[in-house]
Amino acid sequence: DYIYEQKKIWKPRLFDNQNISQLEVFKERIDKKQFPGKSFWENVVKKLEGDSAHVTSKLSLNYGQDIRREVAFKHLNLEKSKIHFTDHSFTHACYAYYTTPDSERMDSNLVLTLDAFGDNINYSAYVFKNLKGRISSEKICAGNDFIMGRLYRYVTLILGLKPNEHEYKVMGLAPYCKENYFKPLLEKLKTIQDVQGLDFIYKNKPKDMYFSIKELLDGERFDTISGALQAYTEYLIKKWVDNLIKNTGIRKISIAGGVAMNVKANMLIAKLDNVDYLHVPP
Repeated sequence: DYIYEQKKIWKPRLFDNQNISQLEVFKERIDKKQFPGKSFWENVVKKLEGDSAHVTSKLSLNYGQDIRREVAFKHLNLEKSKIHFTDHSFTHACYAYYTTPDSERMDSNLVLTLDAFGDNINYSAYVFKNLKGRISSEKICAGNDFIMGRLYRYVTLILGLKPNEHEYKVMGLAPYCKENYFKPLLEKLKTIQDVQGLDFIYKNKPKDMYFSIKELLDGERFDTISGALQAYTEYLIKKWVDNLIKNTGIRKISIAGGVAMNVKANMLIAKLDNVDYLHVPP
């Protein structure tokens, strides 16, 4: 299904500039019998007709929230005015901060989020301050150009595994490849993106994360790919975290988001000389 999606949706969109609707491509997969019923979902599909039905669509975003309010209202009999939506990455940040042990958040903490795709942000950094029990936060940086969440997802798919689920297998395979074998591929990956100050900057942005990356990896062994991908992840994250610490002077870190599940990268962050404490919530 994921490969079918690349061929039938993303290749026509990104390479051929076609307006492809995901609802049309996967129309046989839509379960109109689910709660709250067939007529409800038929109206939803009809309203989105001609729209890409992707999260980047403004219609899909706003209408999607209306749908969720309506379903929650019908299921829980809850007033719609009481249903609120919070920013994806800031929710990650709050989760990271508020699960940090009280003894480690007596003053200021550097709170980081890294993932593949949120509310148009996939990396952010905040300074959370605890002033006699009153909590405040200040955003230091944020953007949507961090490559690793998406790149890890699609390399997982290219290796024949299930994206959004089997990334841990790719990470676990990485140590089986020695650096002298994966280094040439790592240098290729480094030409895509680097860290500049507190931001992730594209040097050579790929057309997409599947076909373009698949071509880049053509002829490489599976363990070489895993080793280079993991080393690239560690390179970008360590450099970013180091720059943030130098910028803020804060040595206590909490981090959350999908990429924060990369335990090897977390270990290397914890080992940085200028890190006093690292918290990663479960």
